[in-house]
Amino acid sequence: DPGMAFGTGTHPTTQLCLRACEWFCRPATTMLDLGSGSGILAIAAARLGCMRVLAREIDPVAVEAAQANVERNGVSDVVTVQRGGLEGLVTSARHFDIGMANLTAKIILNLVPQGLQHVIWPGGRFVFSGIINEQAADVIDALDGIGLALEGQRTLGDWVMLITRRRIP
Repeated sequence: DPGMAFGTGTHPTTQLCLRACEWFCRPATTMLDLGSGSGILAIAAARLGCMRVLAREIDPVAVEAAQANVERNGVSDVVTVQRGGLEGLVTSARHFDIGMANLTAKIILNLVPQGLQHVIWPGGRFVFSGIINEQAADVIDALDGIGLALEGQRTLGDWVMLITRRRIP
């Protein structure tokens, strides 16, 4: 139940991210769902075996919906829902194997100078969706500039999902 939050599972960007969860969420992996909305991706990651998932969301209404959905789906032992964005994560000792950000290109580009890459372990993946075809090249260039190299790209309709991997220094 998304409540007033984004994330029913039917939008093409959510479908793309759910596919990425199927590919990359394995036992012993950790995941950050940045801009978690209803929590659908975090819940899917937990059900697919991720050992720890952090769902971060700035919208208080979405945080409530995500927390209720996590509890309703019985994954509160794996998924932690927090209100907040990228701030605090970059400077903490927390790192994740996988990052998911189903956000618009504008929001992703605003996160780039904030140290987005530092929340993922070197060699880890960060998946971005919510990007329309015409904006993908700008996002790819910006991510590459901070050490998130394009590993793959999928499209569904007018929407693009970018799979990046953090370069190992």
